[in-house]
Amino acid sequence: MSDHLVAVAAHGLAGSRADLPSAALDDAAWFDLVQGCALGGLVGLLAAAGGHGLAVTPGQAEELAVLAAEHAGASALVERQVATTASVLALSGVDHRVVDGPARRLAEGHPAARPPGVVTVLVAPEDLEEARALQGPPGRGDRGGGRGRVVVVAAVPGLERAPGGLWSLLGPGAALDVDGRTLRALTVEQQLVVACAVLGAAPVPTLGAWRDIAELALAPALDPSAVRRLAQAAGVLDALGRGVAGAWRWFDLADKTELSVWATRRTGPPAGGPGGRPPPSSPVGLARRVLGRRPAAAPLHPPGGAPLAGHPPGGAPLAGAGPPPGAGIASAGIAAAGIASAGAPPPLPAGHAGDRSPRRPT
Repeated sequence: MSDHLVAVAAHGLAGSRADLPSAALDDAAWFDLVQGCALGGLVGLLAAAGGHGLAVTPGQAEELAVLAAEHAGASALVERQVATTASVLALSGVDHRVVDGPARRLAEGHPAARPPGVVTVLVAPEDLEEARALQGPPGRGDRGGGRGRVVVVAAVPGLERAPGGLWSLLGPGAALDVDGRTLRALTVEQQLVVACAVLGAAPVPTLGAWRDIAELALAPALDPSAVRRLAQAAGVLDALGRGVAGAWRWFDLADKTELSVWATRRTGPPAGGPGGRPPPSSPVGLARRVLGRRPAAAPLHPPGGAPLAGHPPGGAPLAGAGPPPGAGIASAGIAAAGIASAGAPPPLPAGHAGDRSPRRPT
């Protein structure tokens, strides 16, 4: 995993000691970074970092402006579709909760820097059939039973076996203003539990998923006791601990919180033993690895050691694993997500429990 990509994903996180490059990257490294961000849903963060700490050349700044415009357009499209879907459900008497996407602003206090490819809307199991019928027939770009960029579900990965079902554990939710309409969303505490459960169920977690957990866990209004109570009721305390502790390791977060201390103590030392975040797993650039344009002898392995989805160890990518080698940079990635995978989190430095000690030299 590229240090530069992790630093972009960490941009804006309070207490992160992941450093953006102080000098403009050369063309090859810049290409890798842009493609990695595009494929991992981190373009908004890259654009934000470009004006605050990330050194860029005039040409790179121009490219970032194009990417930022694409990001803004994608965000507006997603928000309109979510608002329309939720409004139709509400008018039909179907209670619902926006799970992610625009709901993240409840933690961030501003529009999310990571536009989602698909937004999840949760309904009660008995309302699922009606809710999907109200959405109309599947459209182009449909994924996982959704309509366009909005997926209506009655369960989420990692919480299918929650006692009584996830819906029964939720209260009234939180009010969320989207595109001039007031919707119902999961609270910040509920979002964090769901995000950790989903990450724990993912075969190859994405760096963007780790970023979401970190941002939710650092939300000023977060009630850590409510988070643990909900996770315990849902049977996912272990997933919560691993998610929060892993986010602190990935982004080298110095700020110690009640929840991060609990998570670190619960999970114990990482399997890899003490030590700082490892260097990139291969000298071959991230984008070249993701897109399959790398020497055959260079295996594609994240820090956890397992090959990324769609790539057999040391071999060529499987058919359909990513865009063709000639895909353009600016248009490559708002629609693609989840390919720049993060795998297992790196270990914490020795003695680290979220303290503010300086980073140990590597």
